[in-house]
Amino acid sequence: AVPLALMARLVEQVNGALPALRDTPASQALQQGLQLQLGAGQTPQRQLPRSLAPPLHTWLADAGASGLALMLDDWQFADEASVALLTPWLADASTSPLRLGLAARLHAGPHGERRLQALQRLGDVQTVTLPPLDEAAITCLLSPLLDDLVAQGQSADAADSATMAQALLRRVGGNPLHLLESLRHMVHNQLPLQPQHLAVPRQVRELVAERLAQLPADARHLLQVAAVAGQDFGVELAESVTGRHALALAEAW
Repeated sequence: AVPLALMARLVEQVNGALPALRDTPASQALQQGLQLQLGAGQTPQRQLPRSLAPPLHTWLADAGASGLALMLDDWQFADEASVALLTPWLADASTSPLRLGLAARLHAGPHGERRLQALQRLGDVQTVTLPPLDEAAITCLLSPLLDDLVAQGQSADAADSATMAQALLRRVGGNPLHLLESLRHMVHNQLPLQPQHLAVPRQVRELVAERLAQLPADARHLLQVAAVAGQDFGVELAESVTGRHALALAEAW
């Protein structure tokens, strides 16, 4: 049962970080209950087994009292059974000292948006939107990475981090995942880390294409115009190329 295995791993990780928590009655009861459920070959659960709710609630309170914060990444990729199983836990955590962070990609589609709205309805949930990295932030991200590559002899002729940051921002944008994938592609293919050798890897193109496919047709058309026009793109050009008034383009914009 994937959701129960996920919870078992999470409890194990937390108890590993807080050894004093491992031997509490609530922790032992929770671990034993999870092992029994998993050992019984249960089908994926869509809600927390009732027998696990009391020790889980006590364990959460104990963990929170220790000042622990948990971060779960890639929430948009979680399977439905895990989300359904964790939701009551999140609801309990919102009233306990334990702080939970869920990282998810924006614009993950209607499904991801519904998950975010469901979380926000739980109560004490704050949403922090991270903007794309600017040139200065990309320079800070690249600097230690390039230094390590040069020290390892993998790219002795690498451009300085500011030069590469400027090229990456112009070609790839400010998404950290896209930036790192582009850099990894150059290193993997033993390309000199110079702006003229920068190319958008297939993985990044596929990620962007997946996101574009979720947009309305008018928005995709407008993006095609912007991609061709580059820095010359503007309202007047969009009106001229599409043959539509700016007000008609407002929603797509």
